[in-house]
Amino acid sequence: MKKSIKSILQSFGLLAPIQKFRLRKKEEAFQATYAKIDFWELNSSGLSLKFHSKDQYSKKWFYPRYDHRKIHEPIATNLFIEHLKPNSHVMDIGAHLGYFTCLASHLVKRGSVHAFEIDPQCYELIKNNLDLNKAENVIINKLAASDKNDFEKIPLLEEPNPGLMINAKGKEYINIPCTKIDDYIQSNDLTIDFIKIDVVGAEMKVLNGMKKVLKQDQLKLLIEVHVAHLENYFNTDYKDLLKLLINNGFELYNIDAHRASESKLKKINQQSTLSGNTMLWCVKNN
Repeated sequence: MKKSIKSILQSFGLLAPIQKFRLRKKEEAFQATYAKIDFWELNSSGLSLKFHSKDQYSKKWFYPRYDHRKIHEPIATNLFIEHLKPNSHVMDIGAHLGYFTCLASHLVKRGSVHAFEIDPQCYELIKNNLDLNKAENVIINKLAASDKNDFEKIPLLEEPNPGLMINAKGKEYINIPCTKIDDYIQSNDLTIDFIKIDVVGAEMKVLNGMKKVLKQDQLKLLIEVHVAHLENYFNTDYKDLLKLLINNGFELYNIDAHRASESKLKKINQQSTLSGNTMLWCVKNN
């Protein structure tokens, strides 16, 4: 029925004006509700963190989906809270606005956080959120984590994009330096306890650059797996990723509906079926 109505409106040249009118009204309603809200707050499990929402990109990322005390990726947030210790050392690979970076910084008072972000539009936004939360134990790396020490190509965009990835299509590109995590860890004399990876399809490139650290006992990984992007942009079967992790001694748990409050952990194996964007919790079985 809806398709029929759209076809009729389109035939009379009315569909585009109506859609434009609806978008304008939606934007007006958004501005009326959120224009004067400069911060989004996380209050959970005794935590109290703030994130800037003065700029339009941050505002639209946090609102309205995380309004009314909703939490971004609640089960992932709780895994940070449950497993990070005051002296832990953490990597946030794909830091975006610094949500998990700031969360980790607050939890590892005597440890350190090493954030990696490829989007130049996000650097200042991350720094603003770190400053707001007095996160002084964080190093922001303007680097791609990869399987080589060289450069990766990314599209040149005018504003931040949570889906920005290497190998993506675009009219203009920039080169950004990249590093193997193994080499980064060695050069900084680190022992890493917890790594979060959200790199929009480049997951296998990151893992192939950290083969030494994958052998480390007690290491915990939280990985967002982009099944279609892995195949379409990186010619990688997600089951090869599962195999690599299992062969390195990890037990794997899929976080079903990881953005929903009712998400759950489900143990999986190399033959398990994954689809869409899903999150894996990986812990050593020893």
